[in-house]
Amino acid sequence: LGRRRLAVSSDDERTVMAGRLAAGLRNLQTAAMDEISTAVFKATTDDLFEPKEKHVVAVARWSCEPELQEQVASALAKRVSTCGARPVTTAKTLFLLHRVATTGEPEAVLGPSVAELRSLVERRSLPAAELAYAPYIVGLCEWDDCNLFRRPDAPACWRGMPLPAVLEGLRPLQALAEQALELALDASEVTTPAVAALRLAVAEDAFAMFLCETAGAAVLQDGLLAAPLALVNLRPGGLLEALRASNRHAEDALMLQEALGSWRGGSGPLADLPHLDSVLKEGLPWSASRARVALATTASASAAAAAVMSGSVLPPTPPAAPSDPTAASPTASPPADRPHPPSPPLSASAPPDGSPDDGGARPPLLRLAPTDVEIAVFSSRGLPGPF
Repeated sequence: LGRRRLAVSSDDERTVMAGRLAAGLRNLQTAAMDEISTAVFKATTDDLFEPKEKHVVAVARWSCEPELQEQVASALAKRVSTCGARPVTTAKTLFLLHRVATTGEPEAVLGPSVAELRSLVERRSLPAAELAYAPYIVGLCEWDDCNLFRRPDAPACWRGMPLPAVLEGLRPLQALAEQALELALDASEVTTPAVAALRLAVAEDAFAMFLCETAGAAVLQDGLLAAPLALVNLRPGGLLEALRASNRHAEDALMLQEALGSWRGGSGPLADLPHLDSVLKEGLPWSASRARVALATTASASAAAAAVMSGSVLPPTPPAAPSDPTAASPTASPPADRPHPPSPPLSASAPPDGSPDDGGARPPLLRLAPTDVEIAVFSSRGLPGPF
């Protein structure tokens, strides 16, 4: 027993010494770099540790500062160009791009990096394990809502969107969710902390996308019988197709939730991730806290409905202004100068006047033969159109 303790102690000492040596070497390598380049370098250094959180957070924060965005974009693109030779550096660089995409200002800083990464993917110039994640990172960075879907209010925003906007927004969301679930459920062995951190980040994406997808699917389900038949059965992109994908992803998300529990009980880099406990406690789709809220909401709604049915409580009726000419007839149309207010879009950055925030023209109306029904197809960043 004494020899075993001595051996463990010697291993710990060697790990500490190796860490100090690596830190000294990093300081020498970054001596001539500016602060942003230094943070990018240290967040993606080639060592057997997961990306250092303080450097990752700093880069993501700087990406939101307009006066620093050019420097951040240059430093990230330069680092991506070095990917391929070192698997650990490649995994950490993908992790850093992912964090900037989901918490920073990706449109301002990730263009050059994504172009370089796409080129590396096409040439298959990345290590095998990291090459599996790179196409997903490219697609995520190019998605309009990549820095919105993880927000706590994102599912509520989806529930407040009209059916056409939900259907259009679900197309890229479900495609990315499919990739994220597949990567997170991959049964291949994870050998480094960097790849383990990347896989956990993608698993969190899968859960957040699934919650948004579920909220959007509820909107589709509510409007299913009122939708034009051609839109219901449209292939690809119809209501039934989106609902089938949502059900399939629900099964995969449940499998992933069960798999994460086995990560903590296992061994290797996945079990050692410090952030895993936080995900298991707060980031799971099926959790005790979410179930309590759902049950309370259902119980409250059921009690209100029972009171109305029993006659003890009258259903609320909205007051009508006496001067309103539409109040006399429940079927009268609202005046032309008083349009219905639109539901809030998913993107908090959408301009209030309804114009696209990227300056581009809106896509044309999608005509569905033979019903001759016009369906407005908008991005989730635009204001909803008529349906």
